[in-house]
Amino acid sequence: MQAVGLTGVGSGSIAMLTFLISNPSSSGIGINGFTLGSLSCVFSSPVQVLAGTQGGQLKIALIISNGAFSEVSAFISSGIVMPSGITASCSGAQAAQVGIQYSGYIITVSGQTYPFTVTASS
Repeated sequence: MQAVGLTGVGSGSIAMLTFLISNPSSSGIGINGFTLGSLSCVFSSPVQVLAGTQGGQLKIALIISNGAFSEVSAFISSGIVMPSGITASCSGAQAAQVGIQYSGYIITVSGQTYPFTVTASS
């Protein structure tokens, strides 16, 4: 699992965090949530990454409020199983600034964490 972009940070109230997701193992993975700096979000239902998935994509639309990432507004996916009506409950906030490199984790249902870094762009 790899974060490949954090775009739209300097151009409005919505930024898009994009992950490239592959699962070469023989068992599925459930994604329970993620962190981005001081922002932590838990999904209402796990996103399922099926065994053998290659090149799946998960895009998470983040609301920028008062200069900070504060909540998730939408999900876009391809090549993975996105539950119908999924939402996210977020806590904390992370200042949003173009050119800054952010660190975070994808968190699985089993408690595994996959670290990522991503640089914000406009």
